[in-house]
Amino acid sequence: MAWIGSVNKTTGKVTPVVHAGSESGYLDTVDVNVKNLNSPSNRAMKTKKFILIKDVRDELNKSWVNEAVQRDFNSMVVIPIKLKARVIAMLYIYSSEINFFTHEELDLIREMAMDISFAITTLNSENERKLLSRALIESEESYRELVDNSIVAIYKTNLEGNILFANQAMAEFFGFRSVKELSKTNVNNLYKDTNDRKVLMDRLLFEGSIKQYEVEMATKTGTPVSILLSAKLNDAVISGIMMDISQLKEVEIELKNSENKFRALVENASDALFVHDFKGKIIDLNKKASESLGYTREELLQMNIIDIENDHDLKSAQNAWKKIKRGTPHTLYGHQKERMEQFFQLK
Repeated sequence: MAWIGSVNKTTGKVTPVVHAGSESGYLDTVDVNVKNLNSPSNRAMKTKKFILIKDVRDELNKSWVNEAVQRDFNSMVVIPIKLKARVIAMLYIYSSEINFFTHEELDLIREMAMDISFAITTLNSENERKLLSRALIESEESYRELVDNSIVAIYKTNLEGNILFANQAMAEFFGFRSVKELSKTNVNNLYKDTNDRKVLMDRLLFEGSIKQYEVEMATKTGTPVSILLSAKLNDAVISGIMMDISQLKEVEIELKNSENKFRALVENASDALFVHDFKGKIIDLNKKASESLGYTREELLQMNIIDIENDHDLKSAQNAWKKIKRGTPHTLYGHQKERMEQFFQLK
């Protein structure tokens, strides 16, 4: 009878996988573990060599011996099966004859064990290769999907400006229908001013990489496009990303115009207007505030609101300010001091 058992790497338990010949319930009765000290399996595990037992009765005080003798298993050999130098299974062969295994038979058993180990190693390597190949394909597909669906342009060019790689977002940035159409264009033609690319290239050649570089480019029809790009030079290949910030630039301009209009309204208001923090530090004021108190703007920006307030000290003023709620009008009455120590009512 012969059987093969897999070895649990953690517990050491040998679990039958397949057997040949009549085992008469033997495999159900024995508990084989490579960690059982000085057992045939333990010795085979430690030496990683086959163990020959000419007479099982020589294995004194072993519970499996009685089970083996009852089934006329009188001699045996234990062969470790290895995968890349690690024992992963055991092959057990039994004979009814004592001292049955001759040198010739042992040589055959050794060769058989080597064949099994080689087959397992080859099969495992092939499975690993297939798993690796599948993982690489899935990784490449995921990366390609991520790049194709990106809202930022991803590209590679050579030093001459020929496009080696680009995603769909880059094609759309510059008004091309496809990446294929974009790839026929030299990147130099996408700059509003070709000197800008020369400046960019000089920086890349000197520094090796640039980050968040703003430049004006143009679509294939000549429409200006504001671009924020980062790029890296490696082995004469420029890899980078681009973001279309045209709308952001428009918003910035609108905000600037709106701020200027608001500043003009505040500056020309007929009332004195101050902005101060909770500690009373004056951080902004309009022209009327300066004129009404007789101080210059620069002088007032160095002062505290309490310096010009006649009715409150800082603590009482802060108690009053705490009652102010965001978005809700609140009226405070007081008198402010002009530079010449004259007072006028402030509301």
